[in-house]
Amino acid sequence: MSEIHLIRHGQASFGSDDYDRLSETGRQQSLRLRDHWRALGMRFDVIYCGMLHRQRTTADILMSGQLAPEWRESACLDEFAHQPVLRAWARRLRQQDPDSMPDRELLNSDRRVFQRFYAEAMTAWVDSRLPAAEGLEPWPTFRERCSGALDELVRDHPRGARLGVVTSAGVIGVLVGRVLGMDDHAAVRLGWTIYNSSLTRLRFGSCNGASLTDFNAVPHLEHPDFAEMITFR
Repeated sequence: MSEIHLIRHGQASFGSDDYDRLSETGRQQSLRLRDHWRALGMRFDVIYCGMLHRQRTTADILMSGQLAPEWRESACLDEFAHQPVLRAWARRLRQQDPDSMPDRELLNSDRRVFQRFYAEAMTAWVDSRLPAAEGLEPWPTFRERCSGALDELVRDHPRGARLGVVTSAGVIGVLVGRVLGMDDHAAVRLGWTIYNSSLTRLRFGSCNGASLTDFNAVPHLEHPDFAEMITFR
């Protein structure tokens, strides 16, 4: 039986000029996870991560705890680019129904307005209803990229391996959705529920295929002193 531990990166710098950086909270989340695993004597055969800065920094913090002998990077574990999806959806609204386009200031200041706009954009993306845009990765391409990365991890390591995989919420949603047989929209919505630095564990056996044994766990933050460190974005 092999195990793959999917780890969402620590909190990124939402609302800043450079989102793809860990916030101070994100660094602390990653340090808490490192120390939690080190106290348990957890060891991985390899820690993988995507190529995004927030993913690599999280993996680097985990590696500083000597949790694995090596780490490897793969762009297949990168999150999809959100901004091209949002820009394409905004362009479609302006062309087809300008009155439904939220005010830019509200989008930047009101989380509920932004979340509604984001959810509509994700639905259109999954349904392939977005106009072509620079940097826009089609949903089927993203889904197959994530699934292919999982297949490669299982194929390239012997039975009994324990792998750590630092990635992002969208990737984790796709992979858990695949294991549980969820439809595409449900897999996307699942990704919205995933905490920063959370742990999701998949097990793979030769007879019963893949199974989900843990989802979205934050044992390293389940203490009253760390309650404010449990974040979605």
